Parts: sequence; structure tokens; C-alpha cells
Amino acid sequence: MVKIVALSCLVLAGGMSLSNSSTSQELHRDIPSNAHFSAGEQGWACNDGFRQVAQLCVSDTHGAMDQSSFEVFSGEWRCRSGYRRSSQGFCVPPAPPAHATLVGPGDRWECNWGFQKVGSHCNEVTPPAHGYLDASGHDWVCYPGFERISDSCVQPPNTAPPAEDEPTPRNGPTPDDSHDPPPR
Repeated sequence: MVKIVALSCLVLAGGMSLSNSSTSQELHRDIPSNAHFSAGEQGWACNDGFRQVAQLCVSDTHGAMDQSSFEVFSGEWRCRSGYRRSSQGFCVPPAPPAHATLVGPGDRWECNWGFQKVGSHCNEVTPPAHGYLDASGHDWVCYPGFERISDSCVQPPNTAPPAEDEPTPRNGPTPDDSHDPPPR
């Protein structure tokens, strides 16, 4: 008699466990990639190394999305304004190249003082001898009396300083003229 009761209880318990597991699988048949079935409320959990973002499991790496970088609409997520989707699938803020700073909204950037934009990066501006950085800080100019020719500052041949023995042109009265009385 004890064996029959024990056997009946075992069959009853087995049947209950089968009906419960099939019910939970039917409610949560579709689970995202990198997830497994679980006893939780939604019926699934992300695998190790992944974390849940909306209804997805994304790689849990450094630089993963935080709640301020994305929005969820109808179970789908998208990057908020000012962020872009990286190749790893995360929403990341725009990053300027080395020696540059973001300016304004979006991913606009400008090279720092002393650097010049060349394609998608910033090169250091190195003025030649007799040159200096201009007011913008993104180019160079030559000192007065020198001309920019290619990548150097040269003194033009006709602007040599006057020789010591050459007379200078007179543009006004000289000390010798000061003793004469003014004309009437």
C-alpha cells in the first residue's frame, strides 16, 4: 500500500512539473540572442557576459550604453540625439580626433590652437624661421619684410635694408633748417 501511494505521488508531481514547464515555455517562446530560459517574470535572462537593454541582450563591455544614451520605442531602441551607433552596437557620444575639441551640436569638431585640420585629423602647425602662428592659431604667416614661399619665409631681394653710406630721403625739416626764420 505504501508503494502505491508513493508511486501515485511521484506520478502526480511529475505531471505537475511537466505542465508548469510547458506553460512557461509557451508564454515566452521568443527570447533574444545571447539569452536563456529562466524562471523570472519575463521567462528569460541574458547569458553571462551580456546584459539586458530593452528586449535585447548586448555584450557587457566597457563603454556599454547607459540609460541616457538611448531611447526605447515599441520594444526597439535607437540612439538619442547627439549619440551615434558604434560598430559594437552601442550608442556612443561623438569623439573628436587627437588635438581637437567638439564644437556645437552633433559631431562637429575643430582643431586646437597650434593645429590644422587635414582630412579627419589635426596636424601640428610648425612655423618656419621668420614665421609665427596667425591669429586663428591654425596657420602661420611671415614676419614683416618676409614673404611666404612654399613652406618657408624668405626676404625678397629688393627689400634689403639701406646701406650705411646711402643718404636717406628727406621728408621734413632737419635740425640745420630750424634756425632759419619762417617765411612771410
